[in-house]
Amino acid sequence: MLPQANRLKKSADFSQVFRRGNSAGNQLMVVHHLPDQLGTAEPLVGFVVPKRNLPRAVDRNRIKRQLRALSAGRIQKFGSGSITVVRALGKAKNASYPQLGAALDQALARAQAKGKK
Repeated sequence: MLPQANRLKKSADFSQVFRRGNSAGNQLMVVHHLPDQLGTAEPLVGFVVPKRNLPRAVDRNRIKRQLRALSAGRIQKFGSGSITVVRALGKAKNASYPQLGAALDQALARAQAKGKK
């Protein structure tokens, strides 16, 4: 489970990441990443699973739970003080847990690489 200290909750923070962050995606998700803006030691991670992509609440909640668990195990990869939003796409519904993990790693690495250029 993702610790409370690492959860992104404020709407303003989500908006900031979407406006100013670097994004990269694949067939399962899009990762928006904003490197070290808060100056805090803890990275913040938020999740968006749009109703348009997954109309059933059961599917949206399952994907969010899986993404939170995957992120908790990879929290050091996000970078100290960074803010990241993971937006799931419709194909994530049929993906296995290992597929979601690989897609998260790939999208996060690409978003972070964009920020270093």
